[in-house]
Amino acid sequence: MNYNIFQKSVIGKKGKKVKRWYCWYVDNGIQRQIVCKNCSTKAEAMAFVSKLPSQSTENAVTKSVYQIARNMFLPGSDHMKRREAVGKPLTEQTMRDARGYVEQIIAKWGEIDITQIKVADVGTYLFGLKRSGSWKKRYITIFYEIFDEAAWLGVQVLRPRFPHFVCKQGNTDIFSSEELKKLFNVENFSGKAVDAETVYLLFLVSAVAGLRIGEARAIRLKQFLQEKNALVIDGFLREGEIRTDFNKKGSVTDKKTRIVLIPEQVMAKIHDYAARWHKNAEDFLFTHENKPLRKEYLGSIFKSAIKKAGIDMDGRKLSPHSLRYTYVTKMRRTLPIETVRKLVGHTDDKMTDYYTRASLEDGLAGILGTKEAVENLFD
Repeated sequence: MNYNIFQKSVIGKKGKKVKRWYCWYVDNGIQRQIVCKNCSTKAEAMAFVSKLPSQSTENAVTKSVYQIARNMFLPGSDHMKRREAVGKPLTEQTMRDARGYVEQIIAKWGEIDITQIKVADVGTYLFGLKRSGSWKKRYITIFYEIFDEAAWLGVQVLRPRFPHFVCKQGNTDIFSSEELKKLFNVENFSGKAVDAETVYLLFLVSAVAGLRIGEARAIRLKQFLQEKNALVIDGFLREGEIRTDFNKKGSVTDKKTRIVLIPEQVMAKIHDYAARWHKNAEDFLFTHENKPLRKEYLGSIFKSAIKKAGIDMDGRKLSPHSLRYTYVTKMRRTLPIETVRKLVGHTDDKMTDYYTRASLEDGLAGILGTKEAVENLFD
């Protein structure tokens, strides 16, 4: 059978999203698709397709995974030029990272025709790897881009639906008050490449504001409201070093912006640091060679800092995300859960746009009661 069954969401007659079954086939090098009429299950779609006339594949263009992916994520390649043309350039480091995944995919699947890649084969392979969910998710993301690249080489093939892997942050342990005091010593965050104070302050702000690592990396100086001892959290860095102007799980229409108070001592350190490094309002605050600090580097430095601080890690999972868990746990000692949810962005309620003076004052008025809890976070 030369028909390929798939399901996709479409807008129904009543304006609601509904899922319908389709099938696609290649006709003289052109990919065509038809709806599987009156099919509500995959079995019904297969029965529908079985009654369709056989399609010839004589004129279909086929290429192996290697032929498609061999020049992807290489400087100056047609693939990178197309990425830049659509506004998706990559940093040198991200390009190298993506190329590493490409080479692993080629090593495993390179000789196989792209049209013959099976979801079950790739899924079974990934299930058997002792890798993190985030690694497997990235592997699949790169594999999807290989399928997209195939179209530029004349191969008509739809993306398969590979398994969705979750980047698990669960079972993360928290720091005790004593451990936080041990950890936050500037010398613990020294490394070969980046100024120790830069890394120290990034993690300190993460700890006192309950930030995700992507939010901390994306901080610009203008987000600190010195006269209010507050921080506006209005974006994060996602894959490829692209800063959004909305928070995680937010969107252009629902930015999920939030405001948190931070200790006066921390605000004073930020102000002094920004002045010494001549930071402007629009500048990323925590950088190396004018670029946001890499997530992988921060993870490595954080692990090293824990060891330098003499914190026991035996049987515990401590990572940068542990600072967010610690923040939530400690803030809930004195604040209602509704307030804590608002502070860390776990609620679905929209927050008023902070760019107008009135909305900023409204947002600050709603969190003024957190000042005492913030000042005593490390106690």
